[in-house]
Amino acid sequence: MAEPVFSSYALKEVMRRKEVTNASMSKRMNITPQTMYERLAKNDMKVSNLCAMARVLGKKIVMVDDDKKVLPGEFEIK
Repeated sequence: MAEPVFSSYALKEVMRRKEVTNASMSKRMNITPQTMYERLAKNDMKVSNLCAMARVLGKKIVMVDDDKKVLPGEFEIK
């Protein structure tokens, strides 16, 4: 099973893989770069922000049974 990570780490890793910068992400989210920086700097963020950012990146948040394995390329959020 993959080691659980903080939501901000998972988002930053997806952004890195998709070559999305903080600046372009903030434009897509219609928020200031400072707000984007603050959201990504936190280890814990609102679920609504996590879901909105995931959607912008073409991802979705899914809840699964605790005994399910995390597949390569997926993230388990702490």
